[in-house]
Amino acid sequence: MKPRVSVVIPAYNEGAAVVPFLDRIFEAVTLPAEVLVVYDTVGDTTVPFLATYAEREPRLRPVLNNAGRGPASALRFGIGQASADVVVVTMADGSDDPMQIDQLTRLVERGVVVACASRYMRGGQQVGGPWVKGRISRLAGVSLNLLAHVGTHDATNSFKAYSREFVERVGIDSDAGFELGIELVAKARPRAPPWPAGGRAADDLARPRRRHVELQGQSVDSAISPLVSLCARSLRSRAHRHWRRSPTRGRIVTRVLVTGSAGFIGGYVVEELLERGYEVVGVDNESKYGHVVRSFDSHPGYRLVHGDARDPELMAAALAGCDHLIAGAAMIGGISYFHTYAYDLLATNERILAATCDAAIRAHHDGTLGRVTYLSSSMVFESATAWPSSEGQELEIPPPKSSYGFQKLAVEYFARAAHSQHALPYTIVRPFNCVGVGEGRALGDVEILSGNVKLAMSHVVPDLVQKVVKGQDPLHILGSGTQIRHYTYAGDLAKGIVTAMESPAALNDDFNLSTSESTTVLALAEKIWHRIKGEDVPFRYVSDPPFEHDVQRRIPSVEKAKRVLGFEATTTLDQMLDHVIPWIEQAITSGVI
Repeated sequence: MKPRVSVVIPAYNEGAAVVPFLDRIFEAVTLPAEVLVVYDTVGDTTVPFLATYAEREPRLRPVLNNAGRGPASALRFGIGQASADVVVVTMADGSDDPMQIDQLTRLVERGVVVACASRYMRGGQQVGGPWVKGRISRLAGVSLNLLAHVGTHDATNSFKAYSREFVERVGIDSDAGFELGIELVAKARPRAPPWPAGGRAADDLARPRRRHVELQGQSVDSAISPLVSLCARSLRSRAHRHWRRSPTRGRIVTRVLVTGSAGFIGGYVVEELLERGYEVVGVDNESKYGHVVRSFDSHPGYRLVHGDARDPELMAAALAGCDHLIAGAAMIGGISYFHTYAYDLLATNERILAATCDAAIRAHHDGTLGRVTYLSSSMVFESATAWPSSEGQELEIPPPKSSYGFQKLAVEYFARAAHSQHALPYTIVRPFNCVGVGEGRALGDVEILSGNVKLAMSHVVPDLVQKVVKGQDPLHILGSGTQIRHYTYAGDLAKGIVTAMESPAALNDDFNLSTSESTTVLALAEKIWHRIKGEDVPFRYVSDPPFEHDVQRRIPSVEKAKRVLGFEATTTLDQMLDHVIPWIEQAITSGVI
């Protein structure tokens, strides 16, 4: 298959340092690609490491430059050897952010001939390096932009993407140093902006395309690991994006779209994002609970789009200017909920997911959206017969029996299919048995009788608390009570979700998010009983017939999330109950549940 991008890297005696650099390149670039590392002599210390790396990585092409020594010759020769229509030039010292290569490539595919990663435009930055050299470089870049109208604030930066057809047509005259990048920028005079996907606007038909686009970029000292999660943007999207620096972290703030932002987990995720300094756009039609006032509603960094995530045009508009998408919108509820609405859960959630992916594919292809983080569920392991359930087991065991579990497995297939066909980067997270405050009675919940108490939530913690608070004795438990769960605090889950969204190590991968603590339903019920009634009141219970899809064991492996993401859910069950029980008692009094 022909690559979509050729990454050209001039190298000179990099030695073993080229190995971690190539690791970062191949981890970051998700488009079909070839990487050409160009060296001048067979005695270059980089050569043996390239040869070894190429044995296991077919996308790597070590190239001996026979057109003369020096970086200009190496770049000219490498571009001449490239087979893709788009060529990205980057340096072997690791001073450029490889996460931007895909975005640079897509901008050239949209019709520009040069796309520049810029340290000096709004939102760009440089970390490390000599102070004087940096000042001179910035002055040169800004001066060329203002006085020569070259169309970029950072003409001296070599990190650029080129149309190979354009380079072949205009030729390269530079024969020393890294002047090649400045030369090609000068030859690509900026004109009108590129038209959006789907055709040109009427008032743009008489004007040529813009041939040069500038992206936010960064440069780092070669001794410092490159920063990550800086997202590129084209000039035409400037009106739709608002960049600011986080006062607590000193980094550029990006915008995240959260679907299902008014939901139970969604609310915690929004709070976590705002706490970390992100701007957040929420999409929710408030169909589950109705309108609920939340603490972040008036936050200056939050905006709610009230609408249905099944609407692809609404989703496309909401994604404008967003760098990340957390896909959490779904028709979801407790165990009685997904027995009552078996068909609606499947049909509605598939429509939500299709509209979300359609909009995300378009936004990613336009060079704006960096990644989608999908919220799956522990129910993908519904048919497991061995525990703990580790990532990958869901592909080896029979599919879930419930329509809810089956649809959550479909979420993961959507993620992988969109990546396979459209190169849409993804991360999949599976929250286990979420416990927290803020979940009220769903508008569509059907009341069920559990002993002498009517319930409308069918989530085990609030249901057990309701029954004990309302005086049920003995306490009615669905099934034997030996079912094993991993009750995980919603605040911990939100931290895990956002951490996965941020982490470059989570790219195109999946993670269980859960506490490591196993608890039976019976042990949970006894804890709740004694917290409300007191330790001196004997615990009494009876077993009611369970629901059909009451999974007996949900026991995850959490090793991968800890190893790759550094994430652990640390809130204990006792701490959760101390926090949640008073809230549920107040919610019962006020009629919220």
